[in-house]
Amino acid sequence: MSPLKEINAIFIESNKLINFLYSSMYTPPFTISSRAIHLIADISALVERYAIRMEQEDALLLRKINRIKTIQGSLAIEGNTLSESQTTDILDGKHIVAPIREIQEVRNAIKTYNSYHTA
Repeated sequence: MSPLKEINAIFIESNKLINFLYSSMYTPPFTISSRAIHLIADISALVERYAIRMEQEDALLLRKINRIKTIQGSLAIEGNTLSESQTTDILDGKHIVAPIREIQEVRNAIKTYNSYHTA
């Protein structure tokens, strides 16, 4: 379990505990103010937002990796000898030393892939 999910689970459990304490006959030796409850809820919401943002960044990275592997693999079947790192460099707009025809094949595949996946 990721640290963010662990923290979120702790906050969920603390909210359950707070609800239990308020609903049971048990009287703790301290008072839990509404301000503390609101702060716990705010922290929990922020942790969840952060976790979602991290998952989105991971998804974007995975999408880019899959796009590179798909393009490079498809072109390799057709005889293109460029590596994944060279394909990545072309995708990132960098210049590489390779046959012009193979570079153009990668550029064309990128355009085709982008037009297919953004439509």
